Amino acid sequence: SMLDLDEVLTNGHAGMLNDTHRHQAYRSAIQNAIRKTHSRGEKVHLLDIGTGTGLLTLYAAEAGADFIVACESNPTMANIARRVLNENENRYKESCIIVVESMSSCDLDRFNPDYCNSFNI
Repeated sequence: SMLDLDEVLTNGHAGMLNDTHRHQAYRSAIQNAIRKTHSRGEKVHLLDIGTGTGLLTLYAAEAGADFIVACESNPTMANIARRVLNENENRYKESCIIVVESMSSCDLDRFNPDYCNSFNI
């Protein structure tokens, strides 16, 4: 399906995408959280609510997350996130499992209750 870029740009995503200071702060926090979790000997199971373009999911994958569920209620944005992650799969380890769901985070427990109990970031 076609991506409605007008919809993306008018829903406030353009401003967030251009905020490089914000990106660096989030990237650093994600890296630190993943490093700490791995240092405890745990696999990282991360939930990204409102993934938008998938940028923060990509940062988490690059930082070594083992399993990520990215939720996005807007189907257009969920498609963009899937494309961003697919086109950048060379930037993270092959064993990282990423699931992008076009749904509200309120639906997570109906999606898979086991996922809800496994998230640690």
